Amino acid sequence: MKTQERLNETIYIIKHDEIEEDIFKTIIEDYFRDETTTPGGVAPRMHIREEGAFETTDGELHRTKEEAEQWIKDNDLENEIKDKRRWELWSWGISGNHPKFQESYETEEEAEEALWKCWLNNFDYDNGSGLNDAPAFFFDKKEAEEYLEQL
Repeated sequence: MKTQERLNETIYIIKHDEIEEDIFKTIIEDYFRDETTTPGGVAPRMHIREEGAFETTDGELHRTKEEAEQWIKDNDLENEIKDKRRWELWSWGISGNHPKFQESYETEEEAEEALWKCWLNNFDYDNGSGLNDAPAFFFDKKEAEEYLEQL
């Protein structure tokens, strides 16, 4: 199953002696996205950084596409802009102050997919260990109902 398909699966969460329907992505975001204290405050340990720039035909690099478009207009250049950006997966490290590059991706979508896979790995590793505060949840409504009956 692909990552996005897995994240969009319907789940049944037991909250306040009731069953709430949601998607799996919610549980991952709320309980399995590891966070740490960083120099900028509390943030997810694994994160994406956008690097690179937009290049105009004269070889100049610009931080935004708008800057590159304005440069072309101001300098009467051929209207061709190359997207030289890349998206990098980074970790803040164990104590949040040792950033470490993990991998680089050509598209933001690829980087997002890799990030979600990291958080899904947290779920696969931690679920049922008692290391998180996730409520009981099920992928099958009947199982959720049976669980609720036993409470």
